[in-house]
Amino acid sequence: GEPDRDSDGDGIPDSRDTCPGTPAGVDVDETGCPVTTPPVCDQTLPESDCDEDGTKNKCDTDNPNWNTFDCDGDGFLNGVDSCPNVAGVEGGDGGDGCPEGTVDPCANLPAPCTIQVGEVGEDCYLTELSGSNSGGYIAVDTDGSFDLINIQDDTFGNVTVSRVGGEVTITLDGDLSDDRITAYTIEVRPSNNGSMSTSCWESDCNNAVAEANQLNPIVKVFSANDYSGTFYLKVTAVICGEPVEGP
Repeated sequence: GEPDRDSDGDGIPDSRDTCPGTPAGVDVDETGCPVTTPPVCDQTLPESDCDEDGTKNKCDTDNPNWNTFDCDGDGFLNGVDSCPNVAGVEGGDGGDGCPEGTVDPCANLPAPCTIQVGEVGEDCYLTELSGSNSGGYIAVDTDGSFDLINIQDDTFGNVTVSRVGGEVTITLDGDLSDDRITAYTIEVRPSNNGSMSTSCWESDCNNAVAEANQLNPIVKVFSANDYSGTFYLKVTAVICGEPVEGP
């Protein structure tokens, strides 16, 4: 018999082509019909939901344009809105995008405290959190224990994180039973839309822990911000193997 023709040249024989006459160069499926390419979602459209997670682009922190949208429609773009999901008063209450009467816990904070250790004594080591970035911070996603290391990456102590609701307890301790913590600083910062907050923090420092307390773990509780999710922790401590009066 005669060969099965392909009249429109789309690669599908006429006997199986349910869309005869397809223009040249058009991609077709196994039935000979044009392949429909779904439109690309425009991530700059605030009312769209490009990742189909149920949250519109304007309120979705995963959207690369989130900072330029106004999720709550209060006239403050998300990037400068202290309450991006709650409508505030335009130009009111300091112009921070929060409702009237809202107190910003991060307003007018003093700078985070730091310890001034100078040169540490013999058998003493300046330590920081293992894996910390250039600023000394680590991101904490889950409760647990984290090493305090010196510049040679030797472990001299540990930091334990435990949370109840949005409150976090930080405990510092030496690696050995006779290790002494003679000075320390602890700083915690909440997350702000997936990044470390640059305006909210809490800190506690002691430049010279009393000798009677140097063998005891340092336990501090922070509750001014919500630390139930990812938060950021910075710890610096002078840890000594011999009793000393200070750093």
